[in-house]
Amino acid sequence: MLFPTKHITFKAALHDAKSSKKSKVRSEALMSLSHLAQQENISEVTEVLEHAFRDDDAEVRACAAFATSNLFLNQTTPPKDSLIDALIQGLSDPASQPRQASAITLGELKISKAFVPLAQKLRHGSPDIRFQAATALASIDLDKAFVPLMDALNDQDNEVLSAIAIALAETKNKAAINKLIALMQSKNNQLRFSSAYALAQFGVPQAIDTLALFLHDKKHTWATIEALEISKQQQAIIPLSTCMKRRFLWPLLFRIHAATAIIMIDPQDTMAMTAQTFLCKYLYDSSITIREFAFDSVARIYIAHQSDWAKESLQTFRNTRKGTPFHEEIDAIIG
Repeated sequence: MLFPTKHITFKAALHDAKSSKKSKVRSEALMSLSHLAQQENISEVTEVLEHAFRDDDAEVRACAAFATSNLFLNQTTPPKDSLIDALIQGLSDPASQPRQASAITLGELKISKAFVPLAQKLRHGSPDIRFQAATALASIDLDKAFVPLMDALNDQDNEVLSAIAIALAETKNKAAINKLIALMQSKNNQLRFSSAYALAQFGVPQAIDTLALFLHDKKHTWATIEALEISKQQQAIIPLSTCMKRRFLWPLLFRIHAATAIIMIDPQDTMAMTAQTFLCKYLYDSSITIREFAFDSVARIYIAHQSDWAKESLQTFRNTRKGTPFHEEIDAIIG
């Protein structure tokens, strides 16, 4: 996604979006407008966006969708029907980028009118739009999304099935569990991981062994630690403790992430004591990046569990030179 160019004014961006002969300039101008527009400019920018959806350039059409999301994401009023219709029509764009951008935006803005068109694209669209449609449907209406997501589990594309698995977990409907367990047997790595990640959100113990294998896959390590924590399963502490201890196998940030997950799962577990010591040590690391992450971890644990050791650690850290930049945050957290 593009961002506003430096120092551009609303008036200049409006001119470029309407009149520039260079597609890159038009794209950048649309993004700038979405960030610069005030409430009184919404109608004028909407007209420009509607026109941009008919642009000859695919990148401009995609930027029209992303700019619509930026413009209305924090607005109390939704986009005009004509702009919503342009986004829905964008689902059938001949180019992939605008198709995906339209689906993403419809999901982000939770446009209920788009639910049926997205459900249709989930079954009959190209793989890229099926992938985005699964995510968008769950964003728009979790309850309604369950049936079309389950009906699409016969999809032949592993990336699409991965998106469906994650979306099904978001619905929190346990009727999906058996189907997800079956998907977890796939020979495709991404689908196997996505299914295990989804099952972790349901707290299904069978997901732990599969997730543990992905700790060694650098592409998935971070998300795997996250999934093991989400699972809240006691047996997840074993692979997490291995990750925390093996200094030559995993980067330090990953090991801190694993230590935090152990305590979040069960602060009373015997391994949690080791994880506490580990985290407190790195509050005083020479690297500011490590210190910040260790601090965020201890703070998150204190907020979640009100642990005495976490409070004492933050108070002690506050009174040191390395803790000086964190004074305001610590005071806000522990009072």
